[in-house]
Amino acid sequence: MQCTYAVSLTTKRWTDETRGACVGDVTTWLKQHFPADRLPANIRIRLRPSNNDDAHRVEIIDSRTNGPTNSILVTVAPHKGQLVIEVRMRHLPLAGGIIPPLPAQLPPLAVTDLLMHFASTLEIYDAERRIDGTVTLVRTELDGQALAADFRDALARRLPIIVECTIDKSIGNTITGAMARELVGIARVAHITTDEALHAFNDYCAAAVLDRNFVTTLWPRPENPVTIYTSQPTRDQIVQPILIAAAAQPELPIQSAFLIPAPTPIATNSSDTVTQLQRQLAEQREHIDQLDEELEDIELERDELAETVEARDDEIVMLRSNLKEAAIQVTNLDMELAQVAPERVLRSVLDALNRARKECTNLVFAREAFSTANELQGPNPRTVFSILKKLDAAVARWRSDLFPAAGLRSFLRDELGLDYVTGISENASQKYAYDYTIAHAGGTLMLGPHIRHGRNRTLLRIYLHVDDASRTIIVGKVTRHLRDDTA
Repeated sequence: MQCTYAVSLTTKRWTDETRGACVGDVTTWLKQHFPADRLPANIRIRLRPSNNDDAHRVEIIDSRTNGPTNSILVTVAPHKGQLVIEVRMRHLPLAGGIIPPLPAQLPPLAVTDLLMHFASTLEIYDAERRIDGTVTLVRTELDGQALAADFRDALARRLPIIVECTIDKSIGNTITGAMARELVGIARVAHITTDEALHAFNDYCAAAVLDRNFVTTLWPRPENPVTIYTSQPTRDQIVQPILIAAAAQPELPIQSAFLIPAPTPIATNSSDTVTQLQRQLAEQREHIDQLDEELEDIELERDELAETVEARDDEIVMLRSNLKEAAIQVTNLDMELAQVAPERVLRSVLDALNRARKECTNLVFAREAFSTANELQGPNPRTVFSILKKLDAAVARWRSDLFPAAGLRSFLRDELGLDYVTGISENASQKYAYDYTIAHAGGTLMLGPHIRHGRNRTLLRIYLHVDDASRTIIVGKVTRHLRDDTA
């Protein structure tokens, strides 16, 4: 399957309500452009509601008899603490033929409208520049220097900038004016309208990067800019390299890619019932065929995995041997450390808490964190300390506005590899309120969010109190498992 178009709109200013609104916008857009009761026979809609990992997906599939399959995939999901809107177009040619790949392509107008809606309602930036699908006009000397700084100095810039000199031109007569909307989220478009701004740009770069007669693409560093040396370049000459580069970007990872087919409602008019049932039957047959193909792929993957597992048995034996040697080395190092700096040795979970209290300056530790840690045996103290260090680093990034409160879970999961649960059930908080209540700073706090790690003997739960307003995390209890609905 070939990706022919991809775009990701990312915002770090969001809440759970923002995510819900985005999902609602996608649902409204879907009903407007692909109403379930008026779909052509070749169009199918598949949904993946955001129940488990906060990812919401919609896929529009166009599959024609004896023809290729094309699809549009829209995803709304938190990733690394930020909210991402991703759109991908895919092309699956007929099997069995060796054919050239389909060129990268611009999306349908309906998709562009959806992206423009998100660009206008969400705060989306690229290297501190707002992405809104409009042309940036570069008029003054300062404007020219600012554009040059974006090109040369903004190392965080992710999007290419298409620059056209429009001196003595109206925006309607420009070559790239319409591209700002068409390439929203993929590229920025800038028009230099004066000689003063053009000279300021080149002077800042200490080189003749831009020419008033040609269109130049300023790729993110370290790629060099590319100028099309013709006065009337074609759209493909400008757009195709950018679309190809965008389509090659990795897909947004989510925990599950399972999609639920959206049912086509039965028409209430009896004269249309038979037609609707025939359409549903055709959809189900196509779905069964697709499941058969997926089953064949899964069986092939299973066979390959079996071969891989067999081939790695020797590697596992070797790794186990290396692990034993590493464990011996760690023991020896601990013995040496105990002699040189005994206060640095972590012999218990309580030792890990005491050391974390000194080094994790962004965390607050309640008294019960130490009393529960003192009773806990089994988890590796180094593991407990490592988790607290990661949590401390996450709070520091949170306070530096890298992500909002709603993005804490996805940042801990995607960036730091921690299994963070945002809360407990309402039933557990009422039935076992005593277990989740601690005394702190002359008052009481309710615990709920927690980090899960290990199992059986190494089972560990670090229960927290999270204050979104002050961006504070209080470590409340370090234990195996408090009572909940499973108790």
